[in-house]
Amino acid sequence: MEITDYLAIARRRWMLLIGVPLLAAVIAGVVLFTAPVQYTATATVNAPALVGGSSGQYTGSQAVTQFVSAFQSTAASAPVDDAVRAQTTLQPGQIEDGLAVTQIGGSSAVSITFTGTKNGEPTKVVSTVASATLKQMFDSQVTLGQARVDQARKDVSAANAAINAWGAKNNMVDPTRVYQAQLERLSSLQQSQASLKAQGNDAAASALSGTITEVNNSLKGYGPKIAEFNDLSATRDSAQADLTTARQNLAQAKTQQTAADPSQVVWVSGQRKLERTDEVVSVGLPVLGAGIFLALALIAVLELWAAGRRSSGRGRHSGPGATTTTATTTATTPEAQPAAAAPSQPATAPTGERSDTANAEHAADDSDAGDDGHDERRSRGALVGTERS
Repeated sequence: MEITDYLAIARRRWMLLIGVPLLAAVIAGVVLFTAPVQYTATATVNAPALVGGSSGQYTGSQAVTQFVSAFQSTAASAPVDDAVRAQTTLQPGQIEDGLAVTQIGGSSAVSITFTGTKNGEPTKVVSTVASATLKQMFDSQVTLGQARVDQARKDVSAANAAINAWGAKNNMVDPTRVYQAQLERLSSLQQSQASLKAQGNDAAASALSGTITEVNNSLKGYGPKIAEFNDLSATRDSAQADLTTARQNLAQAKTQQTAADPSQVVWVSGQRKLERTDEVVSVGLPVLGAGIFLALALIAVLELWAAGRRSSGRGRHSGPGATTTTATTTATTPEAQPAAAAPSQPATAPTGERSDTANAEHAADDSDAGDDGHDERRSRGALVGTERS
């Protein structure tokens, strides 16, 4: 098809081409202008101290993405919805439908926008969502950090109590030191015995032998005690290390909590009323485009349907039945031959005679035409009867 063909179709179907988009635009306009007035407000959360750095909850090359994803997920959580419902009259479904949390460019700043039909509520919603989300993200870290510190303190106290119980049972505070002291005493006794023997005082040297044997025997019992004490000491040292780490994490969590103070990092813009023109542009133009597309689709369907009907009509008129009927009619009409030969009269006849002859020929033609029509109808009837049999 050429451009002229498309233009011809457009001229034939101009009512559809104009009417469908116009009807869609009118319906969209009626819906928009009869809908309740909407209000919107926006809050911006910008806390660069919460992202990046060598320590903190969000560090590394993916810190910004992780922070924004966590903020968006937390903003849609049940605790935040509960906080919003406590400050407004909205239901959970209404909050989700009107709330939008988006990243501002590629930064860690987040925009919170809410659109609703009740005057004054959008500002409450965005401010509550911002503060409740930050609280859920960072106050919970402080609570968790404090719980870890408390548990580490309990572990340290339990380890110290176990060491004290062991000391009371074995009558010593630190078996390692007692063992070292006994070793030093044994070495001193052995040196004294050797010195007495060198001086020829065998009696005194022999007297020290009993004491040396006693100290040696006592040293053999310190092995199991030292092993038990070392296990208890290792448990206490581990608990003390956990306590130190928990305190450091708690300090970091409190630092982030301070950096996430809503009064310092949240800015709420004033509520504004949505203009109808904005809604017409954002909704009306897409609806108009959809109406044009629908009109073109309807025109295409109608043109295809009309072309199919024309093709089927030509097939019926040019079929085998029509040819057979015409041939039969022609073959069974012998009167048509004289009518066709009638005009071949001599050209030299007088004028009066030519008039009379012409009148006679017209009358014969009329009679022959009547006979022909009668014969044609009889032929068709005979053909139909033959086909039925």
